Amino acid sequence: MKPLDGMKVLDFTQFTSGPVCSYILADLGAEVVKIENPPYGDNNHYTAPSLNKNTSYITSLNHNKKCILMNMKDPRQVEIFFRMVKASDIILDNFKAGTLEKFGVTWEKLQEINPAIVWTSISGYGQTGPWAKRTAYDATIQAVGGLMSVTGEKGGRPLKAGVSMADINSGFLACCATMAAAVDAKKNGKGRRIDLAMTDSVFTLIQQEVNHYLNTGKVIPRMGREHAYYAPYNSFPTKDGKELLICVRNDDEFESLCRVLGKMEAASDPVFVSNESRVRHREEVNALVAAETLRFESEELEKQLAEADIPCALIKTIPEAMASEQIAARNMVVPVSYDDGTATKIVGSPIKISGMEEMKKAKSHWMGQDTIEYLSRFEDLAVIHEIYDPILADSKEKWAAKAAKLK
Repeated sequence: MKPLDGMKVLDFTQFTSGPVCSYILADLGAEVVKIENPPYGDNNHYTAPSLNKNTSYITSLNHNKKCILMNMKDPRQVEIFFRMVKASDIILDNFKAGTLEKFGVTWEKLQEINPAIVWTSISGYGQTGPWAKRTAYDATIQAVGGLMSVTGEKGGRPLKAGVSMADINSGFLACCATMAAAVDAKKNGKGRRIDLAMTDSVFTLIQQEVNHYLNTGKVIPRMGREHAYYAPYNSFPTKDGKELLICVRNDDEFESLCRVLGKMEAASDPVFVSNESRVRHREEVNALVAAETLRFESEELEKQLAEADIPCALIKTIPEAMASEQIAARNMVVPVSYDDGTATKIVGSPIKISGMEEMKKAKSHWMGQDTIEYLSRFEDLAVIHEIYDPILADSKEKWAAKAAKLK
């Protein structure tokens, strides 16, 4: 048994933020039905690299979900959708504000059909405010939300994070809010409308920097790998040319670091004796540590520091991280397959719950694969074939032609 077994989710989401939210729900046992607009569906079908004319990214984001096509501009299909709502617990979308309302999908209508429904919308700027209907991507949200301003090398230009932080954090927060609302709906029979703005989620990522400014009137500058409040807190070179990140947050840890490095005199030096002083003299402390780390092989030093309970880690490449014994022990790379035998691997679930079997493998479905089977629950099968056979044929042809351009 999984915690969300029996929960039914209608998932309009695409790109990244929404699909992250919905695949977590699916991993936890919910029946998630991904609804895509024909003929092309989610843009993620067409981002390289290709996996038998499908992309590795959509394979990952769609795992453990059913996949159907539905054109919400067609009143007949909207009527079928409303029947689906009656039998569901959650609706997810990450459209611009007001998109579904254009097709008659309003909060009032949904409550009329199913008073316990939870409707979660993830958008760039939320459902309110002067920017509510602006198009947004992860990078633009990192820029406008302040995250990009604090990312990058000291004295360098602003950089976006190397991964889609705004998207992924929004998906995680939306999942938390959705599950909370679903629990409440099960208790009280009343659904909730959840408005998750990516800009708001970015503010949760930079709350330390925001709070610093609110309380001091000063902006923390870009620090690269360093930390405004602690020193030494940086990556340091080793004898074999690798970089070891060392994070010291208190005086006891600094003393332990000095012991490992064979520089105990530095622990009592008035310049380095306290974290406050080390921060004021961070260039000197960085130079001191760097001169000593160069005497060690990287893995030897990492082992010694870890045994001394000093937070540290070698900076790994993606292949090196994947090969880590810790990643393997946590089952964080799992096989995923399609019905036709197409197979690859994806990132596993980070959620480990007692009594719930870990995800050891996953299934992913082709665009529209479950349309006929799933929608026949809500309409006569002959009618479903009449509506969707032409849609599926046209979408398959156009999807294949567009996907054939992938490398």
